[in-house]
Amino acid sequence: MDWVADLILQNPNRWNRDLIYSTFTVEEADRMVSLPIPITNQFDKVVWFSENSGIYSVKSGYKMLLDPPNLCKSSTHAIRDYLSVAQVWFKLDVQWLSSMVNSNFNEWLNWLLENSTSNRKDALWFFQNKFVHEKKMQSSEEISFDLEYRGSALNLKHPQPRSMVKWMPPLQGWVKINVDAGLSVAKKRVVSGFIIRNEKGFIMGSGFKGHNLVRSVVIAEAFVVLHGLQFELDLGFTNDILESDSRLVAQNVQQMSEDYSESRPFTWDAKNLARKFHFCRFQFIAREGNRVVHAMAVEGLQTEGDSFWVEDAPLKALEVADSDRRFSRPP
Repeated sequence: MDWVADLILQNPNRWNRDLIYSTFTVEEADRMVSLPIPITNQFDKVVWFSENSGIYSVKSGYKMLLDPPNLCKSSTHAIRDYLSVAQVWFKLDVQWLSSMVNSNFNEWLNWLLENSTSNRKDALWFFQNKFVHEKKMQSSEEISFDLEYRGSALNLKHPQPRSMVKWMPPLQGWVKINVDAGLSVAKKRVVSGFIIRNEKGFIMGSGFKGHNLVRSVVIAEAFVVLHGLQFELDLGFTNDILESDSRLVAQNVQQMSEDYSESRPFTWDAKNLARKFHFCRFQFIAREGNRVVHAMAVEGLQTEGDSFWVEDAPLKALEVADSDRRFSRPP
């Protein structure tokens, strides 16, 4: 065995888990298989990480010479980028623009607070104070409960029109697939959840598929787009709208210019799969309108193995889908 390629099975590309676990230690093997690889062969690309565009500039090169990157873990890494806090940001539904990736900690934190809802700010500060003053790291379940409680209290005071957040059915002859990723750092597992509905809101298919924990939520959300598209093709649908509550992934999949983001290999795969449809459109949907597939992802995290349904779904997802169907009907 001389090359990394010797560890990869093809058609589609995937790690040769049997070979890896029989060759390396369990810890090494776990780290290796957690590295995502695109399902199709792609050309290597040189990316300059000191520029948001991914393209080298003399200015950024000169800046790096004057101020070399610190190899020690920074506050930004510990609070924003470290894998164990990825689940916290996921539960808080916090995402930031790609232009903020290379910003310093204070710039990123100020942007985050300025662009957060009041209940999310409260949950964020409560999480920080618990950690700083009590040395206690809240679990994702505690954060989720706290955020839900604050959101419910806020809605009681300032109820939002239901039309602003409801799921909408596709046009006749089309189907709409909603996708979402659930992740558990404790279990070292990510679950892709997906559910397909027709113009009447009836479920045509659903499922969840697990895979090893990846290094970022963005990559996990890109993976679920791939899994959702493949599921649709397996069921024979050709006119499709795919909705994701990851604004960044939705933007990257739709953009026509070259993509230098960390999820690029997988959004490229998604675009490639989309060519197999007669029509395929990608769009963003707020998390409130993506509740049914969130229930699918939660179900997947609580279940061992992968599961798929045709014209059916787990009970909780059925209940939410029925609610979506009632509220999407014209008056």
